[in-house]
Amino acid sequence: SKWYVAFTLLPCWALLLRRRAAETLFVSACLLALPAAVYLLTFLPWFERGYGLLDWLELQQAMAKETAAHRGYNQYQLELDTSATMWFLKPVAYVDVAFGGGPPTVFLGLSLAPVWLLTIPAVALAAARAVRAREESAALLGLFFGCSYLPFVLAFRPIWAHTAFAVLPFALMAVAQAVLWAVRRWRHGNLWLLGYLA
Repeated sequence: SKWYVAFTLLPCWALLLRRRAAETLFVSACLLALPAAVYLLTFLPWFERGYGLLDWLELQQAMAKETAAHRGYNQYQLELDTSATMWFLKPVAYVDVAFGGGPPTVFLGLSLAPVWLLTIPAVALAAARAVRAREESAALLGLFFGCSYLPFVLAFRPIWAHTAFAVLPFALMAVAQAVLWAVRRWRHGNLWLLGYLA
C-alpha cells in the first residue's frame, strides 16, 4: 500500500512492453491492474465503515499532500538522519518509540556499514559492466536502483532511513554482484570474501 512502489513498477512495465508488445494486456494486468487492485483492497475495511468513493478520493488527495510535506510527528526525529543522500555514504540510523499498555518500546534501526557503504561503488560497477560488457542484468539493476533511490534524494522534505526498504533489494543485489565479481577476479578472492563476511 506504499506509493513508492510505482517508481520501480512503471519502468518494469515499460521494459516488458518493449519486449513483449503482443502480451500488452497480460503485462499491464500483472504490473498495473493487480497492484492497483491490491492497493484498493487495503481500503476495504475503511469502505466497510461507510465511506464512499468520493471520501476515498479526498483521502488520497489528503495523503498526497501529507506525503509531500511530511516532517514527522516528533521533533526529535528531525535530529536523526533525514536525508536520503547520506544513506549509502555513512552509517545511518532510525529510532521510534511506541507506547502501549506497558512501558514504551524503542525501535532502533542502524545500517550495516560493510554492506551499505559498498552500495554506491557496487552500483557504479554495475553501470560500468552494463556499458563495457553490455550486461543487461547489470543495466536493469542500475535502472531499478536509480528509479527507486532518486525520488527520495530529490524530495524536498525529510526522508528517514526506514524508507530505504524500498531501495534495499536493489542495493543488496548490487553489493552481492560486486562481491562475487571481485571474488572471481581477485587473487585470493575467497580469503577476501571470508574477511568481508567476518
